[in-house]
Formats: sequence, structure tokens, C-alpha cells
Amino acid sequence: FESFASFHNPEVNAWLLDRYPIETPAIRRAILSALLASKERQLALLGAIADGKIAATEIDPVRAKQLTDAKDEAVREKARQVLAAAAPASRQEVLAAYQPALTLKADPQRGREVFQKNCVTCHRVGDLGVNVAPDISDTRTKKPEQLLLDILDPNRAIDANYFAYAVVTKDGKTESGVIASESSNSITLKQPEGKVLTLLRTDIDE
Repeated sequence: FESFASFHNPEVNAWLLDRYPIETPAIRRAILSALLASKERQLALLGAIADGKIAATEIDPVRAKQLTDAKDEAVREKARQVLAAAAPASRQEVLAAYQPALTLKADPQRGREVFQKNCVTCHRVGDLGVNVAPDISDTRTKKPEQLLLDILDPNRAIDANYFAYAVVTKDGKTESGVIASESSNSITLKQPEGKVLTLLRTDIDE
């Protein structure tokens, strides 16, 4: 998949967009990463969202910020227009709306399935997932009220070491991830699913 997706032409872009709705979560994440790799693909992705082919809610907050803060004005304006409907409401409003969930009976097996579907690309608990984002293994000892807060407002207490960065290379490719290490010559990004990418500073535009 990655070899095919590396070819930047309209036919490949169209194939990626067509495949997205019918693929598994892991492949969808790979397709999104590929679609964010260049200005042309970003505009194609935003066009598909505007046409209703891909839901705006499929774009997570990190990727949404990458698009709405893009260096290219056309991408930036299109993203702000298309993704506005998916912008999160006030965290306090969301927390209030989800309070009834605390009265429901807990189901660890369903929780495990949800975690496996949505969280394992960046978080690890027990034998599931990878450690890219902050350690949340203490979730098994937290009270439900604190869990609800952590899930719905995760940025309230985030370690600065886990901020996501977007890097634009001189050939127009965009990569994102947590900075795992850096030197005078290069930076290394830690990406979802445990991937690691090292970029030379001489190849970085922004």
C-alpha cells in the first residue's frame, strides 16, 4: 500500500479517496496519512469531505489543525470552511451532556473493543497498543468521573513532550508526529502505530 500511495498523480489520489469508505480502521489511517502528504492531496481530501464522500468527523483534531493551519492559503481556507461543522463544542458543554453515561453499567469487554478500534495506534494499556502518546495505563485505577474528563477533554493536562508537530519538507510533503529526538542535523518523529521517521533539517521547509 505505502509503495503505491507514494506515487503522486490524480489516479492514485482518486483511488485512495474511493477506497477510504470501505477499508478497515488501520487502512483508513494509512490512507489519511497519505492524503495529507501534499497540497494537491489535501485539497482532494477536503473536496471529498465537502462532497459528503468522507465525514468531517473522520479527521482527528491533530490532522484538522494541520489542515486549518496549513502554510498554503488555499488549503487553509478550504479546511476552515469544510471542517467548521466538525469543530468541537465547548468542553464543559460536552462534559455536561455525557454525565448520564456515568450511571450506566460498565462493560470491560466493550471498553476493550472500543480502545482497540480507536486508541491503539497511539496508546498502550496492558497488551494492546503502542506508546506514542502519553501513558494512560493508569486508566484501570481511575474513578469513572476522572475517566470521563480525560476522554472528553484530554488536552486539559497534557505533557508538552507529547505535542504533535507538522513538518513540511522542501519537496512539499507533510509529515506529523511527536518529536522523539532532535540534533543539529535532524529530527525524529514518533508517529501512530509506532512508526519512526527521521528527517534531515536541510530537507525541512517549515
